Amino acid sequence: PDPNTIQCIQKFTNFRPNRDSRHYGSKWSVSYDEYGPEKWPPHCYGWFLLLSAEMAGKIGMAASDSDTPYLFMDDIFFTGILRERVGGNIDWLAKHWHRWILDFFSPCYAFNWYRFILFQSLSYPRNLTVLHFSICPLVEKLFNVFPCQPLD
Repeated sequence: PDPNTIQCIQKFTNFRPNRDSRHYGSKWSVSYDEYGPEKWPPHCYGWFLLLSAEMAGKIGMAASDSDTPYLFMDDIFFTGILRERVGGNIDWLAKHWHRWILDFFSPCYAFNWYRFILFQSLSYPRNLTVLHFSICPLVEKLFNVFPCQPLD
């Protein structure tokens, strides 16, 4: 693999920051002061990724630069913001058929947002029901109504 590429299991592109602290998953909301752009950079989501020692060194140096604003979301900070800062690339670790489907639909904001909510729910189960990981986020996004309180 390319030494300037981070490979990950879940790659997110065209994903927007949550600016509203009222909805499900509000733990991850950020203000414009914390992160100004309207979209996150493409980034890895999850617990497993591969990168070269050279890329790890570049990202470490960029993180220690005093001009680099800190973001508390490590996935986005390291594999998105810092990776872009050092000119690195991002790609899927697996080359299976499902990756092509996810790449095809990734320009769709709603698809990425819903995929994120689903993976959050599956990654951090807390007495979840179908209501919490499917219907609540959909109602919140479509109607700006907040029927489900965060379970934290």
